[in-house]
Amino acid sequence: MAPQAVARVMFLYLVGFHISDRTKRAELPLRDAFKEEMSMNTFLVVFLRVMICAGLLFFADAKQGLACSCALQEIPDAVSSADYIFIGTITTRQDIPPDASGIISSADPAYFEVAVEWTLKGTPLSPVTVVTARDSSSCGYPFKEGIRYLIFGYRSDRAEGSQSPRRSSISTSICTRTTDQGVDAVVAQVTALLMGG
Repeated sequence: MAPQAVARVMFLYLVGFHISDRTKRAELPLRDAFKEEMSMNTFLVVFLRVMICAGLLFFADAKQGLACSCALQEIPDAVSSADYIFIGTITTRQDIPPDASGIISSADPAYFEVAVEWTLKGTPLSPVTVVTARDSSSCGYPFKEGIRYLIFGYRSDRAEGSQSPRRSSISTSICTRTTDQGVDAVVAQVTALLMGG
């Protein structure tokens, strides 16, 4: 839930605190209701509502804290651990449809077809299918169609938590060195490492 929406819900929840039946019957304006002396019951109701709102905020922050978190490997480590390193352009994207209940998860796989331009490691045949989580909150790489990338890929059967890929696919994530920025400089480093330099 967005922070603004949480704040709005909290305000409405707190403003609607329990006021006495006498005040309700008299239909006093809200400012007069606030002047009412709070009984112990009213105090407890307001206190509990404040605690519930604080708990909601805590869990909203905790949910955001569960987003993808990983340390980016140094290039030499990334080169040695990757099964495939290649340059290619994203041509199409295909998401799996929602399950029977209509639920879509950020961790559901998204499949990207890549026109391979140049291979540095491994032998992916063009076009190749690259799989990643649907959303970056689940470590999915935010590929865009028509953009050229240097992709550090892994056999999808090695991918932790990967679902059954269609065809043979290669997995990647934002935790790899996959990038569309400074590709030529990274390629120079990768080439030097692969040549033993």
